[in-house]
Amino acid sequence: MSENYQLIENEDYWILPLEDKPVCRFLVDSQLTIEFLEPESERTIIVIGGEFNLEIDSKEYVLSAEKPTTLGPVFALYRATVASALAFKSGRLEVRFAEGAKISATPHSDFESWHVTGARGLCVVCRPGGDLAIWKPEPL
Repeated sequence: MSENYQLIENEDYWILPLEDKPVCRFLVDSQLTIEFLEPESERTIIVIGGEFNLEIDSKEYVLSAEKPTTLGPVFALYRATVASALAFKSGRLEVRFAEGAKISATPHSDFESWHVTGARGLCVVCRPGGDLAIWKPEPL
């Protein structure tokens, strides 16, 4: 397991430990789950519960797992590599991919709109209204 698997705090955002990780799997139910399984010791998932934006191939989409037939464009991210993943303290999630795509999710006033969980207890939750709940991964 890498010593680089940590949350890094900046003034307005946290850097999530997803850089250089490929999208390995999707799960669709009432939410969209995006799994990053490599390396196995740093398995991390993003779960988006509400609407989110996807920018890919010069097109913009508003998608939601509550309307699963709209999710087709997100599957183009299979095996795409994360360039950066930021959890803004305002509650916005932004994941940029090396191939040029971007996912962004904003807070919802009534429910947790997204969360990220991972190895060693990592958890970042966007609470209703946008505050983040943060659990840093345990040190090695």
